[in-house]
Amino acid sequence: MNKKQLLQVMENFQQGDKTPITCLSPGERRLVLQVESYFTLEKNNLGPLVPVLAVQKRTSDACGISKRTLQRLRKMSEEELDRPYKRIRLRSKTFDLPQGIKLSIRNIVYDMYKAKQHVTRKAILQQIKDKELCDIGITSLSVILKDMGFRYKKNNNRKALCELSNVVSKRWHFLREYLKNQKEEVSRQVVFLDETWIFANGTSSKSTWQDDSKHSYSNTKASDGKRYIILHAGNNEGFISNCSLIFSSTKKTDDYHGNMDADIFENWFEEQLLKSLDKPSLIILDNASYHTRAEEKFPTSNWKKEDVREWLSKKNINHENLFLKSDLLTKCKEQQFKKKYVVDELALKYGHVVLRLPPYHCHYNAIELVWGISKNYYDKHACQNTNEASVKKLWEEALSQVGKEEWRKCIKHTEEIIFKSYETEQVIDEVRPLIIRDDNNDSDGPESMDEFSDAEEDCI
Repeated sequence: MNKKQLLQVMENFQQGDKTPITCLSPGERRLVLQVESYFTLEKNNLGPLVPVLAVQKRTSDACGISKRTLQRLRKMSEEELDRPYKRIRLRSKTFDLPQGIKLSIRNIVYDMYKAKQHVTRKAILQQIKDKELCDIGITSLSVILKDMGFRYKKNNNRKALCELSNVVSKRWHFLREYLKNQKEEVSRQVVFLDETWIFANGTSSKSTWQDDSKHSYSNTKASDGKRYIILHAGNNEGFISNCSLIFSSTKKTDDYHGNMDADIFENWFEEQLLKSLDKPSLIILDNASYHTRAEEKFPTSNWKKEDVREWLSKKNINHENLFLKSDLLTKCKEQQFKKKYVVDELALKYGHVVLRLPPYHCHYNAIELVWGISKNYYDKHACQNTNEASVKKLWEEALSQVGKEEWRKCIKHTEEIIFKSYETEQVIDEVRPLIIRDDNNDSDGPESMDEFSDAEEDCI
């Protein structure tokens, strides 16, 4: 029964035509009581609350509805008044979609990637219709895909690099060693270290009031200022004291790694970091070349034949004078000597252990989050044409913004990623062999993925 019918019932009631209460819906009963309450107020007022000429106002007050609602009711036709009200659905039709159908849609997406197809909503929807999984539209499909964790974004080739066979092997080694340390009764304190850079003028783009004329255009860029190389480390107690290193860049390279070398890093590592640690620690670092300098160089194809022969003699490895250079190199590789890195040996000397991140996995390093907080503060307060003393002072202020509590939050977030990676990884029984070409183009460069230095680990 709508409001018009209710008014008709009340009119009939005044004329003596009574309607039983069972014919009234709960909403209509409340409306009757609302009207009765309004009339009671007028009785107590000994007169109308609103002038009798204000018909719409009196009606809206008596029924407890807005004047706008009453106006909309008056504009409705007889057919519209008799039509039942259609309740708006509060949740999507895809909310109750069976998990089996969702799993099938997920498999469709994965199969399209395997077939190297362009994965779009239109292409996915076409396959759903071909398989007659469900009757949905393209908008509902978007809701389903987002609910399953899919997002529409640019392809990230870094994910493919993360799944190289040797990278997978190194990732499992890192995860096992990290979790093994966490489960030990007396675990080592985890220390995260990394390098980054800042520009004297900051790197964030700032908004200014300007018009379309050339007079309000500024060509000043953050990169116009001097670049400073940063090196620091920290744990769940905050930054390691007396461990901050900042110096101005001398080489104009696109990557800050060109301004760091093994001598600078190893000196900082021993004098400022290792001597400042008061507990046995597990030191997390990446695979930059200056982190992986070997105590002893191994022969490569760039070595002279006499140098290779001399190296074999020092190792007391038998070889014939008639051997070709390629035969001598093969002889060297057969020995399978385990490389010893300078940094690792320095850490063992002071009672600590080094654990290297797998390539392309800088999200396992908590200090990356810390850099974001500090650099945001620096960029907001950086000024033009600042001198070196001002830069270092402001950077110290930026570091002070990350205290013990912030460090612990960053480490907790990073460990959640590490634990999730360990739980979701599939156990790999066999890892595809790493094929190293032995030709004349070989050099003194990295012989394994863990010696890739610069670009893949620079995530700042």
